Amino acid sequence: MKKFTLSLFAFMFCCGVFAQTVNITFEVNTENIAGSVDPNGIFVAGGAEFGFPGDNPLSDPDGDGIYTTTIVKPVGTASHFAFLNGNCPDWSCKENLGGLPCADPSNWNDRWLPPVMNDTTILACFGNCRADGLCAIDSVDITFEVNTATIGMIDPNGIYLAGGSSFGWPGDNQMVDPDGDGIYTITLSRAAGVTSNFTFLNGACPDWSCKENLAGLPCSDPANFNDRTLPPVFSDTTILACFGTCDSDGSCTLVTDSVTITFMCNTAAMASVDPAGIFIAAGGNFGAPGDNPMDDSDGDGVYTFTVTKAKGFTSHYAFANGACPDWSCKENLSGLPCGDPSSFNDRWLPAVNSDTTVMACFGTCDSDGSCTIVSDSIQITFECNTAAMGSIDPAGIFIAGGGNFGSPGDNPMDDSDGDGVYTFTVTKAKGFASYYTFANGACPDWSCKENLAGLPCGDPNNFNDRWLPAVNSDTTVSACFGTCDLDGSCTVELDSVSITFEVNTSSLENVDAEGIFLAGGGNFGSPGDNPMDDSDGDGIYSITVTKAKGFASYFAFANGNCPDWTCKEDLTDLPCADPNNFNDRWLPAVASDTTIALCYGTCDDAASCPVFTNTQDISSEATFVLQPNPAKDNVLVDFGGQSDLNEKQIILYNALGQIVFSTQMSGNNYTLSLSEFNNGLYFVEVNSNNKKETKKLIISK
Repeated sequence: MKKFTLSLFAFMFCCGVFAQTVNITFEVNTENIAGSVDPNGIFVAGGAEFGFPGDNPLSDPDGDGIYTTTIVKPVGTASHFAFLNGNCPDWSCKENLGGLPCADPSNWNDRWLPPVMNDTTILACFGNCRADGLCAIDSVDITFEVNTATIGMIDPNGIYLAGGSSFGWPGDNQMVDPDGDGIYTITLSRAAGVTSNFTFLNGACPDWSCKENLAGLPCSDPANFNDRTLPPVFSDTTILACFGTCDSDGSCTLVTDSVTITFMCNTAAMASVDPAGIFIAAGGNFGAPGDNPMDDSDGDGVYTFTVTKAKGFTSHYAFANGACPDWSCKENLSGLPCGDPSSFNDRWLPAVNSDTTVMACFGTCDSDGSCTIVSDSIQITFECNTAAMGSIDPAGIFIAGGGNFGSPGDNPMDDSDGDGVYTFTVTKAKGFASYYTFANGACPDWSCKENLAGLPCGDPNNFNDRWLPAVNSDTTVSACFGTCDLDGSCTVELDSVSITFEVNTSSLENVDAEGIFLAGGGNFGSPGDNPMDDSDGDGIYSITVTKAKGFASYFAFANGNCPDWTCKEDLTDLPCADPNNFNDRWLPAVASDTTIALCYGTCDDAASCPVFTNTQDISSEATFVLQPNPAKDNVLVDFGGQSDLNEKQIILYNALGQIVFSTQMSGNNYTLSLSEFNNGLYFVEVNSNNKKETKKLIISK
């Protein structure tokens, strides 16, 4: 393979194939900028090619208001981009193209530059889609009128319009009510065809907490923060609205059709009520624990809360025992039929079309508020046999995970009789179901959790945890730490397999002084964790691991102990690499003792591994070195103190054999800038007097 690659390099050189670039000139007319051009000037930025605010300044030497810059890029460059009025690290000075046809809404409403094959000039106008550099464009006036009859009290700061891609943040667009009739207005000019989400706010609240609440109403877009939607506007238009309702004529008559909803929460199933009391919260409509206190003036343990909403109101909600900012006091409905797992296991209130009382029991799905379901609770005992473990952490064994059993350390298991079987018993409502796992110690980072990756009892979509299906009667769950043995006997440990990994390094120019390592896949750690052995010095490194039968995992080899993974073998675009898993290799389920013999950096087996060759045809007096290597910002092509001053050609190839840079030099050294190139493996070739030499270069930033 490497002989073929070097031959390809020679073919490309002799045939005159060199790296090609294009000049991309940006010209942007600034007459459309409201106010003035920022003292820092105009910039182009964004996408994959044009960096951050401040990277690419434009200039206007003749003072005609048209700013220009020319940027050199490889042929075929394509990228998103945008213009900025000033050098703002937070992108706040970027032109606003929201809703315009030249904006890509999936990429922050940036412009799109298609592949550039020749020198090109881009003519643009700041903030609109004219492609001829002129700024004249059809605009429309949009008047928003919102009736505030539904608001109890207007905030002293007034009413505002905000949201979507076109109307900014709370406080940007203040509405006015000059005649004091409670109807606030604002007129804004936008490009014809503009479309956007928008909303009204009672006050200028940076956290959007004063925004009208349209959740569950037909005029709200749930995919865009329950904001309203402005369809494309092609002529001057007036939008009539009522704050907080879907009344589309601005009359607010819908408010006369409101409903009263009373929530009643029985606390009979609770061990104790927090001194702060019971609260209703969540769902995007009821705030956080502490915001909406419920009342139990008669002391019967049934707490109530009444709210008025527009007819058709719907929402998620939950009850909280106390005012806990971290939601730790919220009732736990996980695994119960009234808990919605897609919405934090909250309850669901369907559309309410008349005055309604909702009766509930804290922590259960009892729908009549009687809490009789608590008498139908169940006990679940977990037993974990540790016979398959090497040693027990001094802190002991814990049950954790699944959203119900906390973190390692929260729920210690007991082995009072010292038989190595740890137990934990919990009381739950009938029908309880949850993920869970066992941990050897109280490790905050979960590193001591049992590893079930690749085993049938580990769910790969839930951190490889175990699954407890719905429990309807008192139950004992027996398990063996780290295996899928279902009776707790740990006999599955007798059915373990030995897996030997062998990797031939003849394809490498040099093996790192720290050696070769097995890594990756969530099972083999980082480079440096699993050193491989080459005691006989034959260049074939090996390691043997013992795993449960059926073990499967991703893995890779690393040449050295590099915490940043830069020394991992590069299998990009090779068939044995999974691009969805860091281009690692895949080990399918292993049913018996197995040896995996492979070639480093290729998909070949160990026996077919190519031998690295480094063509060196330049005479000895022309030999060069690369300093440093690996390199970050620059690399020096250095011929030392030799007197060879012949003109030389330097060519840089990427790992695919493509020329990415070429230049001529004379003298004993040349500094090559690496700022334009990504991390990875490259080849530096020097041609002089029809002779050439090629060396590997690693770029690691």
